[in-house]
Amino acid sequence: MLSVNMSVVYTVINLLILYVFFRKFLFGRVEKILEERREQIEGVNERLDEELNKAAEERKRFEAETKQLEETKESTLAEWRGRGFEEYNRIIEEAKVEAGRVIADARKEAETETAISREKNQEAIKDMVIDAASYISGKSADGASESALYDAFIRELNASEEAS
Repeated sequence: MLSVNMSVVYTVINLLILYVFFRKFLFGRVEKILEERREQIEGVNERLDEELNKAAEERKRFEAETKQLEETKESTLAEWRGRGFEEYNRIIEEAKVEAGRVIADARKEAETETAISREKNQEAIKDMVIDAASYISGKSADGASESALYDAFIRELNASEEAS
């Protein structure tokens, strides 16, 4: 049989007492501190998760606002381009109208100058005919001398035109 020595029993009892003592005073406090630390870490993790969620929401809001701003920018640019084209077309139309008016005025002025020039030429021709008639009537002539007078008159007329 097994003989049990009293010292072994005392050692086992001491170990049990130490275990209970350590368990109550030492491990209990350590476990309490570890539990507090675990709760603190979980609280920090929860706050971090909340902050990450907030950051994700802010990012989504920022992206939505950025997209809205881009759309606003594009619509504003399109509107201003349209206004620019309208203004360009208006200026072109005004320029065309002004050019048409200038051309019409120039044509009227040219027609007026042409009419005045014709009148002057007609007056000059009348004066030449009168001069020719007085020149011819001033000389008594036969058919050959009249032809010579006409030729001389035409030469004088050409010479005066070349001088002008």
